[in-house]
Amino acid sequence: MKQNPEMIANRVVESCDSTNDLARALGEAGYPEGTWVSSRSQNLGRGRQGRQWISPPGQLYLSCLSRSVPAQFTTWVPLASALALAKSVHLLFPQADLRIKWPNDVWLDNRKLAGILCEGVGGKENSFIVIGVGVNCGPMPEGVDQPVTSLLELAPTRPKLADELRPLLVRQLAQVLDRLATPEGVQSVSAQYSRLALFQAGTEVEWTQNSDQHSTQGQVLGLGDSGELRVETVAGKELSLWAEEVKLRLVLK
Repeated sequence: MKQNPEMIANRVVESCDSTNDLARALGEAGYPEGTWVSSRSQNLGRGRQGRQWISPPGQLYLSCLSRSVPAQFTTWVPLASALALAKSVHLLFPQADLRIKWPNDVWLDNRKLAGILCEGVGGKENSFIVIGVGVNCGPMPEGVDQPVTSLLELAPTRPKLADELRPLLVRQLAQVLDRLATPEGVQSVSAQYSRLALFQAGTEVEWTQNSDQHSTQGQVLGLGDSGELRVETVAGKELSLWAEEVKLRLVLK
């Protein structure tokens, strides 16, 4: 069902198919930088590379518009968004052991806490990026096939963690995206991201290219100039990995 933009801009709705779809409608209607929409549940939530995002009530689902980042820096938006989320969580829980799994999943205590999906909408007259964030804040659903966690484990007596986190996230997103307006800002985001990176230099990883499904192992070198992950294969070849092209995991010993 089509939503009236005035009824969803900077508001929380009870349910929707996807907050990214709602935010896209707001962008197409001309709403400005920083406009957001949140929902208490999603029927058709999605993650990167078309994966389903299970979206029951109790978690935080929020999508925000970005218009101000220069074209040459837009590849940094997913990483900057993950950094904004990590900062928001640290404002609530300063001692939380957070890491960012490249490019933009946020992990807590070595389990997935949150995922981010950034989608660009083209057009000379009206281009923007939709930043969709899903954070586990309540009881975890059944049937999830990977190690996950929730903020509820840090604060079992605070059932409205999604409502506590939402305004912090909106504010941090605005601040970190504003930094991407200059090369100096990008360098700052890169440095802060690297301190929280799950894949530090030297980490052994395995990746699969979507084009051939062939797995390769190597070690992380660090971030490239556009936020790509630089790696070196076991054969000594240096490569750049891009989030939309690969699936990546740690090599367990």
